[in-house]
Amino acid sequence: MTRPANPQLINLIQDIVAEEIQAKGIEGVTLRLIAKRAGITPTTIYYYFKNKEELLDKIKFNVTRELDEYIFARLNPNDSAEQKFKALIDSFIDWSINHPKLLDLVFDTLPPKINLTEAEMAQLYQTNFKIIELLEQVAVAKGHPIENIKANSTIFIGLAYGVVKLFLNKRVLP
Repeated sequence: MTRPANPQLINLIQDIVAEEIQAKGIEGVTLRLIAKRAGITPTTIYYYFKNKEELLDKIKFNVTRELDEYIFARLNPNDSAEQKFKALIDSFIDWSINHPKLLDLVFDTLPPKINLTEAEMAQLYQTNFKIIELLEQVAVAKGHPIENIKANSTIFIGLAYGVVKLFLNKRVLP
């Protein structure tokens, strides 16, 4: 007979992994360390996650959701599309500087390899969709059509990520 899932334990495991990644990076995370901190055996982790890769993919999804929540909480609905776009990029950079190891996890491989529903996939790319929406609004307001707007949204996120990485590696001025 299989035992029922323990959502609190799953959340504890995921929280510990996120903390360890933030402190030590992905390479510093071992299932043995996670199990020890959670007060369980490594076998228990395998009960909930097939392997370390699946666990990291779940964390990527959670961190991406946290990043989106952080960004969207800072968007003022009364601002213009241009102001919202600036706030979105500023928020992304701010969160990234404060969570550099988690940022690496998110950008290491996206999308996660776990099987996602369509709703989960939409959640994963929520910031990208918002950038597309804001870019379209700015382009209309300014009278400058933007070709290949989806590619441009990806470029903006990639540029912001690159700037943050350069800053964190002390390769650019603050």
